[in-house]
Amino acid sequence: MLLLAGVAAAGMLELSTLVKDEKLKAKYYNAAVSYIKELSSDKYLSGDTNQALLLHSTGHLPHKSEIDVPIVYADYYYMEALVRLNKMQEAASLKSKLKK
Repeated sequence: MLLLAGVAAAGMLELSTLVKDEKLKAKYYNAAVSYIKELSSDKYLSGDTNQALLLHSTGHLPHKSEIDVPIVYADYYYMEALVRLNKMQEAASLKSKLKK
């Protein structure tokens, strides 16, 4: 399920930049941030447990394979979401500074 959270977070950040409706932008952005915060918590971050970033990933639940294991592509989408969020926050910060 972590894989889906990372994919969803990255996708919702992208969607938040594409939709015109401000409420919808905020909805997508805030949902993505909440997923990223949850993935970044002690519950899911690997730390020194193994070489992966995330714990408790699932690769293929219907076939009961790769259950509760570190998966490289779950890490990829988590990092993708973090990079997108960072870029968006830097752009917002720069925009705010330029307005002053």
